[in-house]
Amino acid sequence: MKIKKNTKKILLVLFFSLLVLVPIMASSIGTYKPMEEIPGYTLAAPYDFFDYIAIIYRFGIGAVGIAAMIMLSIGGFMYITSAGNNASMEKAKGVITDAIVGLLLALSAYIILYTINPDLVKLRKPTVAPIPLSVVTPPGAPGAPGVPPPGGLDPAQYPCAVQTPACRVAQSGACAPANFAGTCLASSANKASVICQKESSGIASIASGVDKCVPGGESVSYGLFQINLTANNVAGLNCTGSVGPLYTAQNHTCSVTNPTVFNQCVAAARDPTTNIQAACSISNGGTSWSRWGASSGPSGCRC
Repeated sequence: MKIKKNTKKILLVLFFSLLVLVPIMASSIGTYKPMEEIPGYTLAAPYDFFDYIAIIYRFGIGAVGIAAMIMLSIGGFMYITSAGNNASMEKAKGVITDAIVGLLLALSAYIILYTINPDLVKLRKPTVAPIPLSVVTPPGAPGAPGVPPPGGLDPAQYPCAVQTPACRVAQSGACAPANFAGTCLASSANKASVICQKESSGIASIASGVDKCVPGGESVSYGLFQINLTANNVAGLNCTGSVGPLYTAQNHTCSVTNPTVFNQCVAAARDPTTNIQAACSISNGGTSWSRWGASSGPSGCRC
């Protein structure tokens, strides 16, 4: 009797596992040509193992319901005709119990799969989108970020000694080379574009988060080329020295002595035209960018 009960448990576990695993297995197997057709179902070419398994799964779910109904009917008939015989009644109850348990297992498998992912019970063939080539480009291979393409770098795009994406000519915006046409930076527009992009990212109104007065905390570098007002005058304004709005003792140890003139200097430095004019003067017409951290600093482009 114990062996019979253990056998039933094993069969029930195997059946339940089959109902759960069949949809998952079907999604990972390729084409397959069946040797036999499933009763009541037709599988047309091109043959696909996924479709074949889907038919078996649907056939199995239907068969479970039909089998449960038949066994319930047989168990009920046995119970009615037992005529008070306890042994027959217990046997009939066992048949009915097994039919109900099997039906519940089938329904549970369906509910579990539907809860995990409704497509598992719909048994739809999964579609896999192709992986873009840019995603699978291995690091260090030609075409990967920061790696020169075959044939080397275009000097027009990488005009400075350090040739990384951070030292590339701006493709658009306020730092694009075209914006320097008609200025003294026209002959070195590509290098100017690199410095401009790295200093301000093309934001004309940006203020430095590093160059500040101590202890006041006022930013002193502004605009496309981050013109430092403690060391440079802009638009004819006297922005530097003890007679200007900024008194500089050492480096950025400064204080604002004339807020009105200081604000005028800041407004001039934020104006793209006057900022470019100041950059022209400081760089000697675009021939020397050594005074900019974007060129000569630890991570500079060496323009």
